[in-house]
Amino acid sequence: MWLRASYTVENAVITPLFMLIIIVVMRASCDIHDNLIQRSVNSQFVIQTELGGFNDEDTDMYRIKTEEYLKRRVIFSKKCKIEPEASIVRTSSPEKTIRTVNALKELKN
Repeated sequence: MWLRASYTVENAVITPLFMLIIIVVMRASCDIHDNLIQRSVNSQFVIQTELGGFNDEDTDMYRIKTEEYLKRRVIFSKKCKIEPEASIVRTSSPEKTIRTVNALKELKN
């Protein structure tokens, strides 16, 4: 029984190419997942330490627990460090907030 040449070409070229595309898409989606988890955990750490009023010792302990949580949640990322400076959430400065609120009150009146 003879098979057509198209089956050979399909199995030799098209199938591996299709599998390569699937693997690349899966890897990219896992990298996006890891990036989102990292940013979310960073932001949550900043919010908790800002609102919790932790001292330095409590902050270090919370940082260690947060990094352990992060290691359990990421898929491929080897970088599981909490970087509060990289968070989109910024620590508050009361002076700036008071000036902003006062300026908004003046604009309203």
